[in-house]
Formats: sequence, structure tokens, C-alpha cells
Amino acid sequence: MNRSHAGLVPASLNEGRLRTLLRFAWGSAGSTDTVTLTKNLSVMLAAGLTIPEALEALVAETAGPFKHRLRAWHADVRSGRPFAEAIRDSARLFGPVFMNAVRVGEQSGTLAANLTRVAEQLEQELRLRRSVRGAMAYPAFVLVTTGLIGGGLAIFVLPKLARVFQSLRVELPWTTRLLIALADLLDRYGFVLLPGSVLVLLAFALLLCHPRVRPLVERALLRAPLLGRFFHDVNRARFCRTLGTLLQTGLPLPEALTLSEDALSNVIYRRSISQLRSRVESGQGLAGGLALFPRLYPTMIQRAVAVGERSAGTGDSLTYLARFYEDKVAVEAKAFATLVEPILLLIIGLSIGFLAISIFTPIYSVTSGVRL
Repeated sequence: MNRSHAGLVPASLNEGRLRTLLRFAWGSAGSTDTVTLTKNLSVMLAAGLTIPEALEALVAETAGPFKHRLRAWHADVRSGRPFAEAIRDSARLFGPVFMNAVRVGEQSGTLAANLTRVAEQLEQELRLRRSVRGAMAYPAFVLVTTGLIGGGLAIFVLPKLARVFQSLRVELPWTTRLLIALADLLDRYGFVLLPGSVLVLLAFALLLCHPRVRPLVERALLRAPLLGRFFHDVNRARFCRTLGTLLQTGLPLPEALTLSEDALSNVIYRRSISQLRSRVESGQGLAGGLALFPRLYPTMIQRAVAVGERSAGTGDSLTYLARFYEDKVAVEAKAFATLVEPILLLIIGLSIGFLAISIFTPIYSVTSGVRL
């Protein structure tokens, strides 16, 4: 996103939408390390250590890929460079929330408190990501495993069975004839169909990410009977957590909305936040803007933000809402897995039943001497 707000991390450092979506869904190798590093740094600063002292202690205690980065930070800070500038090259790893919290904290003398809030935000985001990943992991595993087993049967087993069935002098049931036709098709054109299927799936995935198609897909997901509420709550939790944390660190509301928009992957929510930012920049309240999108931000969010605006505690209100929606997402993720499991088992059972009937009916007919 090419915006030039003063003081914000440059837009070139922000990840693309697809990369943001993948990072949110599957995480990254350093997610836990990032949370731990932020926590440790905030604790040391709160205990009274200076930034060079805290970084020196972290260098001694840290192993792995962060050690070199911490050593470079320490050298820059000891040479007199502000901490916010020393970590500027790490924006892709730590994200704009961390970067701007450090910048504002150094300017206002609240760096330790800001890092504590960011550590909580990163930890909750990691939990939210794990909830989403947990909800999707079991169905994905079952579908992939079933596809691999089915593909193996279709390539290596069905052609041989088809030749056996064709040699039987019995009238084959329609299920067996269908199985033979499928085996014959794969035997003749499998070298084209299988790679072609992979290419079609890749092309379909790229099509879903196209700027003109993606809003339609994400709007459909938000309206889906089973998944719609879940995806709504995921985006609400992330919006409330990110915006609340940024406001608590002292960032102005328009800039906080810009960073919150970049943190979300859903195009529908991103567009709504863009409109909210325009209204706020024109002098209107945030609660009034939220009321324009009742399907995205329900009454509870609107009223909590309105109370927060009246008491100058919008960040606290949003953080409370974030905890509510994060807990709700965790419950919904477990319920989703529980709901999907019998559906997948039913599909697998029907597939196995179809194969069993197709294979064993002709064999039973031959061995029993009964014509079908």
C-alpha cells in the first residue's frame, strides 16, 4: 500500500496481501521467538536497565537467528543511534505494530510499557493464528490423505482390477462398469489428466487471489453458513487487538487505523477500515463510522468504542473486545472441527462403500455361480 503518513513504517516494508494471509494462517518460524524476545526486552526495560544493557543481556542469552540481529542492534544503539532506527531493517520480521510502538515509546518515554502491550498483542495473535490453523488442520489432513490414497488406487490398482473384471463372464453392475470406465480413462490419459489437474488447481488458486475476484470470494466466505461467523470473529479479534494496542502505545487514531488495515488480510474489512480512516481524518468519530458497517462491526463493538471515546479509553475498550473475540474464536475453532469430523467420515465411508460394492459384487457373483 503506497501511503506516506509521517512517522509510519514505509509501505514498502509491509507484506503483500497474499503473504499476509499465508503468514496469518500458517505463522512463521520465528513467531514464538519474536514474542519471547519482546517480552524479555520489556521486562528488562521495566526493571530499570537501559536499552544497551538490555540488548547486551539478550545477546548473551539468545541463540539462533536472532543473536546476530540483536548484536547489530546493540552495536547501533551503543554508537548513539536511536533504538527505533536501529531496528528499522527488521520491520519485515517484527511488523509495523512493533516498529511504531518502539518509535512512539522512545519519544514519549514509555518504551517499556509499549513493549509490554506489543508482547501481549503478539502473543494473542499467535494464539489466534493457532486457533485458525487448528480448525483447518484436521479437515486438510483428512482430505489430502484421502486424495493421495485415492490417487494411488486409481493409478496402480484400478487398471489391474479392470482387466480382471473384463475377463469375468458375468454381467457387471453399474458401479463396477463405472469403476472400469474410470480406470480405463486414467490408464489412457492419466499422464495428461493428473498434471493437468494440478495446473488447473494452481490456476484456480491464482484466480482467487486476483484483485477483482478476491473481494467476491472473501465476501462469499463471510456469508457462508458454517464459516461466515468464524471468519467474521477472526477479523474482528485482529482488528480490535491491533487497533487497541496501537492506541494504547500512543499512536494517533488515523495512523493506527492505517496500520490496522495493513494487518488484516480480508479485503472487505480492509476497505471498511480505509473508509473509517477517511471519516476520522475529516474530524468524525470512530464509533459513528463503525455504525456504517453493522455486518462487520456489531452493536457491541460500536457501543464499546463510543464509551471509550467519551472516556478517552478507546484503546482499553478495544483490547477488552479483542479478548472477547479471541476466546470466541478458540471455542468456534473446536466446534468447527467437531462438526466437520462426522461429515468427512461420512464422505470417506461412502467412497469406501462404493469401492467395496464395485469390487466385491462381481467376485461374489462368480464364486457363487449367480448371474447378476
